[in-house]
Order: sequence, then structure tokens, then C-alpha cells
Amino acid sequence: MNPSIGTRVYSLLSANAAVAARVATRIYPLIAPQTAAVPRIVYTNVDESHIRSLQGYTSGLIRDRVQVDCYAKTYAESETMADEVTDAFASLPAVTLSPSRVGRASLYEDETQLFRVTMDFLLWITGA
Repeated sequence: MNPSIGTRVYSLLSANAAVAARVATRIYPLIAPQTAAVPRIVYTNVDESHIRSLQGYTSGLIRDRVQVDCYAKTYAESETMADEVTDAFASLPAVTLSPSRVGRASLYEDETQLFRVTMDFLLWITGA
């Protein structure tokens, strides 16, 4: 994972009042510890593309696809948390990190007995 995008995603989510009120610091890259309480968020950088111009990789533009998973004990809380995460991404200035949500699915995990909303965001990063 591009350390820059992981740091940016964590900072964005932990600084958002609604998200922080719900999960505190339970925001994890890639995988949550088995003992992690819920609700919690797990984020993964699924793809990173350095955009090539006619002069090569000189544009400094990177496109990242980030998956964000919101885990909760109830369907309603997982959906509310997903809305809060979407709002956090939507609050970003488009100058250096321009987000768009490209997918959302609601799931139930039998093994953990948790509800999960999984979302994908495309982030265009300039000056990286």
C-alpha cells in the first residue's frame, strides 16, 4: 500500500467527527486484530496507478482505488457508518485528493456474525 494513501485515509477518517464518534481509533489497514471491538473500519488500497503522460511518469498524478469496510453488530449501524464514511470522503477538497465512490454492497458475515458495508472509492492524487 502506498504509505501516503494509507496515511491520508486514516487521517481523513479519524479526523471526521461522525466517524470518530462511532469508531474512535478502530480504523485499521488491511485487517483488524481478532480482538478488535465493533464498530470498526478496515481500509485496503486495492490498486494504485501512476498516470503516464507523453513525457513519461512526470505528471505526479496517481489514481488509487481504496476499499473501505464498515463492520457493526447491526445492519442499521453498518449502513449509517457507511454513510458517514462517504460524507468524510465527500468533504475532501478536489485539489489534491479528488474522491468518487464507485461501488457499495451490504453483506452479512456468518462466521463473525457482523454486518459489513464494503465500498470502493477512486482517489485522484496530485503532486504525489
